[in-house]
Amino acid sequence: MSKRNDASLQKITAAGGSYVEKTKGQVKTKKHDLQYRVLFDKSPLPMLIYELSSYRILDVNEMAVLHYGYSKAEFLNMTIHDYRPQKDVEEVNKILNGLIDKNRAYQFGVYEHLKKNNTTINVEVSGYAITYDDKECMMVVFNDITEKEISLKKIKDNEQKLLDSQQQLSLIYNNVKDVIFVISIEADGKFKFLSVNQAFTDITGIQESDVIGKYIDYIIPEPSLTLAVSKYKQAISSKEKITWTETTPYPTGTKIGEVTVTPIFDQYNNCVQLVGSVHDITELKKEERQLRLLESVITNTNDSVIIMEAEPFDEQGPRIIYVNNAFTKMTGYTAAEVLGKSPRILQGPSSDWAELARLNEAIRNWLSCEITIINYKKSGEQFWINTSITPIANEKGRFTHWIAIERDVTEQKLAEQKLNSSYKERNEILESIGDGFFAMDKNWVVNYWNKRAEIILEKPREEVIGRDLRDIYPDIPGRATYEHYKKAFKEKTVQSFETLSPAVNRWFDVMVYPSENGLSVYFKDITERLLHSKAIEQQNEKLRTVAWMQSHLTRPHVANLLGLMNVLKNEELTEAEKGEVLNHLLTAVNKLDAIILEIVENAEEIKYK
Repeated sequence: MSKRNDASLQKITAAGGSYVEKTKGQVKTKKHDLQYRVLFDKSPLPMLIYELSSYRILDVNEMAVLHYGYSKAEFLNMTIHDYRPQKDVEEVNKILNGLIDKNRAYQFGVYEHLKKNNTTINVEVSGYAITYDDKECMMVVFNDITEKEISLKKIKDNEQKLLDSQQQLSLIYNNVKDVIFVISIEADGKFKFLSVNQAFTDITGIQESDVIGKYIDYIIPEPSLTLAVSKYKQAISSKEKITWTETTPYPTGTKIGEVTVTPIFDQYNNCVQLVGSVHDITELKKEERQLRLLESVITNTNDSVIIMEAEPFDEQGPRIIYVNNAFTKMTGYTAAEVLGKSPRILQGPSSDWAELARLNEAIRNWLSCEITIINYKKSGEQFWINTSITPIANEKGRFTHWIAIERDVTEQKLAEQKLNSSYKERNEILESIGDGFFAMDKNWVVNYWNKRAEIILEKPREEVIGRDLRDIYPDIPGRATYEHYKKAFKEKTVQSFETLSPAVNRWFDVMVYPSENGLSVYFKDITERLLHSKAIEQQNEKLRTVAWMQSHLTRPHVANLLGLMNVLKNEELTEAEKGEVLNHLLTAVNKLDAIILEIVENAEEIKYK
């Protein structure tokens, strides 16, 4: 055996717990070989030898055959890659190719191996470089640590579970909404706080550091303190948990709590601790008071209240489970007569079936809806009812009920019908009058435009209704008409004026009447009247001109006539002189007659122009 092989065997022997002194004799070598075979073959751990250059297995021990399930013949036809997962082959090659010193032991680490039945095991691999059959080889020892790792993993998992459990308990303890506290029972019978959770501080406003180690007398005020002590003692004596309700003032305000304490006993049956919890029911009590108030409101309201099941829904509609007193007064039906029935008991021939169909569609889609229809009382009397129905959901968002609020609107409906009749009559009047008419609200939006307005202003109502008058006539803010409208709005005074509309080039006589809702505007076309008046005025002006001009022509002749008449009165005139005066008088009269005829002709010309 070579020196290297002998050295390796010395290492193996040493690892086995014995030492064989190296000699040079043949007897000694055979002794070493025998010891090597015994150590190799009888090792309690699987071992094999493989050639470093080819990775071919050259020898295996009995434990390897037993543990892996391969026969020795099968092993000797394998390489070390054949019992490994394919994913580890490349990594193993890199490690073995990197071996430099082959004359020492190696700790390769933990690898996955495959048994013959394809079971995967985790193996801790150690190796020793040796010379075997004059070949450079590696003898490896396999330590199956699968069960060990499983056990370690279980231990770690259990430790983690314990840690998680502790953390969860801590989280629960400090994040639960209820107050949790632990109280110790001192030798003198007094009670001292050992622990409180975060909820205690959140609800009471008292810090944990101000509570731990303090007697309850310093924390719980009267009268809650006396009540708490009596309940603690009751729990201890009865050896059972005790629950009660108490109202206690704290820095955060007065709280109402449902308190439970459980006594904890030691092995000697002595109560050593009390574990307690407080469920804050302050808001619950407030809600209960609000519910009682709401119930009182529902019971005493003048509006009818109906509560119905959400399902099942059929053609008859939801079934009634509650009605208030107002329902009985309004319909004449008692609660007993309608419970379990559908609201359709109130409907009849004059009910609006289109509105009811809309209501049913809303109910099928879980939508709120409001309708106004005719219903029937138990007596058969009709009445108008306004119904508003809303789905009610539980805390999980599932709809469980319908609530309907109903109001008798008969008087209102009759008033509306009367008003509509008045509107209809008014509209008929406005449509029949010869004046144009339109109305607008306080925002200048036109809400009425009669037929005459369409004709006069050449604007169909479809283009006007619902629009701002200033948008319809953009030039109006710059005109006097706009100022009259503004004055009517501001001073609430009637405005009367005449105006020319550039849009249609017509003159209008306008009357504007203000009201609480806006302006009512009446207007009539006065264009023809104004043109006629203007023509008369122009004719009169011409007549005045003619009269003025002709008066200047006639006055000299009239003066001449008057002078000649005065001459004739002179008695001293001779006949010859009188004849001459008469000739002058005749001449003057003829001239005056000619002027008068001219005046008549001029007047006739003016008349027919």
